[in-house]
Amino acid sequence: SDLKAFANEAYERIVKPRTQQAEMDADAAATRLLARSGYDAAGLLRVLSRAAKMPLKKDFFSSETTCR
Repeated sequence: SDLKAFANEAYERIVKPRTQQAEMDADAAATRLLARSGYDAAGLLRVLSRAAKMPLKKDFFSSETTCR
């Protein structure tokens, strides 16, 4: 319907960019805070890189593959 299309367009043009910017601002603030506290920010990148290389595992209680 036209109303649904209008709502989707409004979300994409108005809400989504602001939400993404707010998320980026929060990430930047957290990064600065962690750096000031002495946290090794590169450590998170190393952990995530290692996790991405791990084989997929199945959840104990599910037959579906859940995470790496």
